[in-house]
Amino acid sequence: MNPSDALEPVEPTTRSRALGAYFQFKGLEWCAGGALLLLAALRTGHFGASSPVRLVAYFLLLFAVPAVLLFTLGIVVRMRHPAGWWCGVAYSAAVVVSKSAVGISQVPFRMWYSFSDRLPPATLLGLKVFNVITALVLALDLAALLALLSIKGRDCFHIGWRKGRPPQDRPVDLEEGDG
Repeated sequence: MNPSDALEPVEPTTRSRALGAYFQFKGLEWCAGGALLLLAALRTGHFGASSPVRLVAYFLLLFAVPAVLLFTLGIVVRMRHPAGWWCGVAYSAAVVVSKSAVGISQVPFRMWYSFSDRLPPATLLGLKVFNVITALVLALDLAALLALLSIKGRDCFHIGWRKGRPPQDRPVDLEEGDG
């Protein structure tokens, strides 16, 4: 590999497209969930002495900014940049460990009991759906982490290569687009 080859753009593979789309979905899902909580908080008005402006600021800080970061991570992963692999592994590992340590159902159930006396019945149906989506997203987070850590996942992002060359003990067929 010539040093000038390192400057050429890298085409996305099926794996990098799927992982990038997943991180973009996570960003959109996080922002949409936060928007629903914001609308419920603004609708009920039972969340303390917080003004609507302060609630919007909380939404921007807790939901919009992380959503933009996740969406950007999806773009970087799709481009097959090594930083996308490192950030994707760090994010996925942190999410899987935190959801496993805290429990994927404990937080929604605590929210359920604290909100059930304050929110209208239509919003409570949304919390039931949120519990199911949380379990599905945990499974997808684990699948994304395993896809990034697999041999093909590391090869897709050139992780573990020395000086831009694939390891000699295994063939790499990323040119076919299946990586």
